[in-house]
Amino acid sequence: MRLYESCWVEIDSQDMPAQVRRDRINPAAFNVGAFQYDIDGRPMRTSPDAPRLVRVLSIQAAREAGLRQDYNENRLYGT
Repeated sequence: MRLYESCWVEIDSQDMPAQVRRDRINPAAFNVGAFQYDIDGRPMRTSPDAPRLVRVLSIQAAREAGLRQDYNENRLYGT
């Protein structure tokens, strides 16, 4: 698994995908929610209890799920 800016990932034990953002301070880190991962999707030392990333969604899978860069989970999931 390789992470990249703005990709969408499935997280173990979570129903909704999350978007990946490159960390602005540490370019080797990728932020997924409150956790940091390396380019291979492994938790960084700063996030030892980060949940496991299951897979990176393909562009087609993300589109089919209605995910976009300006994603608003409240609008999509009605909460």
